[in-house]
Amino acid sequence: MKPKLFFLSGLGADKRAFDALTLHFKNEIVHIEWLVPIKQESFSQYAKRIIDRYQIASSDVLVGLSFGGLMAVEIHHIINNDSVILISSASCRKELHPFFRVTSRLGLTRLIPKRKLNQPNHFIYKGFAIKTASHKQLLDTIIKDSDTDFVQWAIRQMGNWNRKDRTEGIIKIHGDNDLMIPIHNAEKDYTIKGGGHFMVVDRAEEVSEILNNISI
Repeated sequence: MKPKLFFLSGLGADKRAFDALTLHFKNEIVHIEWLVPIKQESFSQYAKRIIDRYQIASSDVLVGLSFGGLMAVEIHHIINNDSVILISSASCRKELHPFFRVTSRLGLTRLIPKRKLNQPNHFIYKGFAIKTASHKQLLDTIIKDSDTDFVQWAIRQMGNWNRKDRTEGIIKIHGDNDLMIPIHNAEKDYTIKGGGHFMVVDRAEEVSEILNNISI
């Protein structure tokens, strides 16, 4: 039986983030929908619920986008998946933008009104390097549809994430112009020149080509 491909979207996003990709895998593709966090639930506990809900096996492949990449790493640490691919994401704590660590340490996430967490703004457009009206409209729709409770929880988890070192075997696809999660190259990584944090959409052809050429 071929391994399944589990796609984990970004913070507050859903499978629409992957719609621009053209994939040629014959494997079954499963898009994970975020569960409602339980009060005081840790990142690892949440990852275990995702594993149980979707029956993810160690032979399956995880493809994580942005925040979904962090979750893919957590799942990998629990069941030791054969293959983990990160897109515009971080494989360990030191690869995250200092913003997430600082806001968590100072408790600033609690000061942001929930109603603001699913309202697009200039800083988000800049962080995602949005260049066209159609991409702005797509991002607006995804953000407005996001669950503010989940977004607030997820931001805290990113800030408190304690994976200190990059795990062996993780493959990253990253843009060298990513303002949200700065690029950290390693030998097996793929770099998209000029790619920003929204490259899964605006550089979808290049991301697709890399994914289709990775041996799974």
